[in-house]
Parts: sequence; structure tokens; C-alpha cells
Amino acid sequence: MSTPKTEDDLKYLQKKIKYSTISAIVIAIAIFSSYIGYLGIYKDLQLSSDSGIWGTFGDFIGGLLNPIIAGLAFYWLTESVLIHKKELSETQNVLKETEKTQKKQRFENSFFSLLEQMNAVYIQLNTPDMRPNSRSKNVFNFSEPNRSKLETLHQEVFINNFQIYGINSNLKKMRENSADTNHYFRIIYQLLKFILTNASIDKQNIELNKKNHPETPTFEELLKRNITNDEKFYSNIVRSFLSKEVTKLLAVNCIDVNKTSEHLKDENNPKYQDYKKFRSLIERYAILEHLTEINDINGLENYYKKEAFGSNKEITTLYNK
Repeated sequence: MSTPKTEDDLKYLQKKIKYSTISAIVIAIAIFSSYIGYLGIYKDLQLSSDSGIWGTFGDFIGGLLNPIIAGLAFYWLTESVLIHKKELSETQNVLKETEKTQKKQRFENSFFSLLEQMNAVYIQLNTPDMRPNSRSKNVFNFSEPNRSKLETLHQEVFINNFQIYGINSNLKKMRENSADTNHYFRIIYQLLKFILTNASIDKQNIELNKKNHPETPTFEELLKRNITNDEKFYSNIVRSFLSKEVTKLLAVNCIDVNKTSEHLKDENNPKYQDYKKFRSLIERYAILEHLTEINDINGLENYYKKEAFGSNKEITTLYNK
């Protein structure tokens, strides 16, 4: 489908061709008329019957018109090259836009497929277990046989462990009882990583990357880039799918045993390497922004950077103390 700009260009081109043709005809008629007028009227000469003279006359007229015609031909040759170059440039732009659209479509197809998988696993984990004798006593509460696996894990990590031994005890319980939920947290990690490696590339970042890093950027290099609007959009979608219980469990899942605030200043500390990438993604996309009931897990500010909590003033104010 032609755009208004393309139609205007075609009309302008047709006018130029028409004017050039008329100009060439007018010039030819003017030259011929001038010659006839000069010889026939001013000199009062009669038409010759000698074919040789007419041949000379034809050569004379051709000598006058040929440079004009050649000049017009050269002009339209250059015009055609410019027109072809312009069309090629527009075609390349269209192909780039098409490629960009297709790339985004592929990204969204993969993203929503992962999101659907994450939600399916969540539904499975959040469905009450109808087999009260299928789990061990240290994990399953027999007084409530219909509790789901996520509810059971939340009960063990927070409620049964409330403010007894602190956050390290929360993490210990998490590691002991999260065998059924580890897959769910891995999907969340892969989703956030997928956003980082695909939605963090805008035009400015592409040009900068090609200049400084011709090869594929590493995870750490991607983290150094400014967060894009696409990243915010898709990470917000992921965050909206996380329940408050899952958000709390995720916060505990990604910390390190015996890790203190000093490790935030020393990222090369071996104890900081466990779940480091996951934590980096949580901090980049403020996944814990909607975290509630923080009394269950006091001291999170010692394990995460402030960015992990976004605009959650209940927690971010703790960093100013």
C-alpha cells in the first residue's frame, strides 16, 4: 500500500518527466524554426533539391540536438540512480522494521509461553494436596491435610519459625523443604533472565555494544546497561503474577547463609556467589517492591540492595538508618 509521501514523490517525478519532454520538444522546434526563419525569411533562400545539402542540414540539426538529448539522458540517468537508491533505502528500512517486529513477536511468544508455564506450575503447587499421608511429618501438617505445597512451605518457613532464630533459620527451613518448589523459582529466574537478554537491547545500546563489544554481551555487561521501558513493562508483568506468599519465599530463597551487609560491599566474596545472578535480577527489576509482612523476615536490607524493593518505603527507609 502506497503511503502519502510515496504518492507525492511519484506525482512530482511524473511532472518532472513531462516538463523535460516538453522542454526537449520546444528546444528542437525552436532550433529548427530559427534555422528556417533565418534562411527562408531573412536570407530569402529557396529549398534545395540536392540530397547532399539536406544530408548536411540533417547533420547540423543532429549536432545541435544530440548534446541536448545527451544532457537530458544523463540527467535522467542520475535521477534514476538517485530514485533507485532512495527506494533501496526505504526498502531496507521496511525490512529492518519488519525484522524488528518479527523479533519482538518471537520474544513475546517465548515470554508468554514461559509465563504460562510459570503460572501452570504455580497452580499445581497452590492446589491443595488431597493425599495427607504423602509427605513427611516435618513438612506436612497433618491437622490440615488439604494444604497446598506452597502453603506448606510458607507455613514451615515463616509461621512455624516466626522470629525464633532469625532470617538464617528461615533460609534453612527454605532449603530443607523447597524440593517441590525449586522448579517454580527456576522458571521465575529464567523469565527474568530472558527479559534481560532480549528486552534490554534498544537502539542506543545496540550501537554502543557494536562499538565497544562486537561479541555477544555477557550477563554482567547487560546488567550495567540502563533499564529500558520494555524491561520495565515485561518485568512488571512477571511481578504481577507473584502472590505475596511467593514474593516472601522468593526473598528468602535468594539470600545466602551467614551473609551480612558487608557482602553487599564485597561482591567477590565466595558466599555472595550463591544465587548472585538471581539476586541481581530481583534488584534490577524491583521484584520485591510489593513485599508485605516484613516482620516475618527482618533484616532483608542486609541481603539485598535498595533497588530490589523499588518504592516500598516500609523497607527502603531502613537503608537510611
